[in-house]
Amino acid sequence: MKTNSGDLVTNLPLRLIRKSNKHITGIMEDGTHPITVQSTSGDLVVYTK
Repeated sequence: MKTNSGDLVTNLPLRLIRKSNKHITGIMEDGTHPITVQSTSGDLVVYTK
């Protein structure tokens, strides 16, 4: 997940691999479900139901 200008908010069960100011890299569940979300300007909010 990445945003150049905004916040990252999620409740996904991610195992964090790397985190910087505006970028998070992680593995979800057993690593077989990759997810990529990107925004140039704005917040990213990703929640499970």
